[in-house]
Amino acid sequence: MHYHGFFPPLHLQRRKKIYEILEEATDIKSLLDIGCSQGQLLSYLVTCNDKVPIEYLAGFDINEGVLNSAEQGIAINDKERLRWRPLTAELYQGDIKQLHSFRYVDAVVASEFIEHLSPEEIHSMEELVFNVIQPRFFIVSTPNSEFNPLLRMISPKTVNGTRSRRNGFRHDDHLFEWTRSEFQKWAHQLCEQYSNYTCDFTGVGFAYELFGDKTELNKATDSHDFGPCSSFTIFKRTSLRFHEQRKQSPCNGIRLFARVVHPFVNRPYPPSYADFNKLLNLAIKNDYFGFEKESIQQLTCKLNIEIPLHYFWNRCPILRHAFRYNEATFVAYFLQKRKMIMNYANRCDTKTYRIRKVSLKQCSFTMAVPSGCEL
Repeated sequence: MHYHGFFPPLHLQRRKKIYEILEEATDIKSLLDIGCSQGQLLSYLVTCNDKVPIEYLAGFDINEGVLNSAEQGIAINDKERLRWRPLTAELYQGDIKQLHSFRYVDAVVASEFIEHLSPEEIHSMEELVFNVIQPRFFIVSTPNSEFNPLLRMISPKTVNGTRSRRNGFRHDDHLFEWTRSEFQKWAHQLCEQYSNYTCDFTGVGFAYELFGDKTELNKATDSHDFGPCSSFTIFKRTSLRFHEQRKQSPCNGIRLFARVVHPFVNRPYPPSYADFNKLLNLAIKNDYFGFEKESIQQLTCKLNIEIPLHYFWNRCPILRHAFRYNEATFVAYFLQKRKMIMNYANRCDTKTYRIRKVSLKQCSFTMAVPSGCEL
């Protein structure tokens, strides 16, 4: 029997699921990641995007070592791709039992964190989230222990970073791992205690991914339902908060580990033609032909290259950023400005390359590349 790993890897599936939940929630502008570890989720949200319009990010962890990595993840990114919306990102270090207060945020995330906590620490987290912050959304993921026998059957070692240990848990520092019913019981009890919240359940990482298809899975497991490898619950606040959040600084024993205020620029959207012309120059020189530099330098004759706009969009992150990741707006703008764009020319060394044609029907443009042009 041939086994596959999770694809995408399980940690990326979790990150994607969290992002999808935030996107569907709409207008999530602030977020706290409890147990943020190396800040993978935080760094993913630093990039400006209208689908999840984050303006405040916070991460909390007890481990100074992982926070050093997280600090790099929230750092200022490429100056050519400055955000068009403000962002403050903060990291806090301390024990969850000492975190009695925090500013209001729209969403709180605790991904693969609760299984590391004692009952007392879980209670502290519940108090912080449901009594103090009262976010619109609280997203929790944790290993599903029903999946562990399958991991042990496949390998006692590692399947894409998910390890089945001798104690039956996936990691030595897990204090427990819940079944789906135990996880759901915990969530429903919280919703009974805090009646302004409801909960839904989902998961990522399914058994058929490890076997390639469901037929092979059923043969190996007698069609047993293992559920997802990681279980999710999404708590959603259904009414106004019980009280207005008091402005409080972090508690004693909690320290501000790092704070980054990202510069941003409020450029016109869509860009002016003058700005677009500059962006087009950078995109063609650095992002598009930059990929083909060696082959372009070897040209001995003039070459007309037809470039589909969709392909150009995918190759040029600076344009995706300038058009706020809205491809339809970019294509409509390019075609609308086609007469001016066909006058576009850029000097490169002693040669000039031009846009010769913009095709409405093909959604493409033709670039004239001169021989010997070192791009």
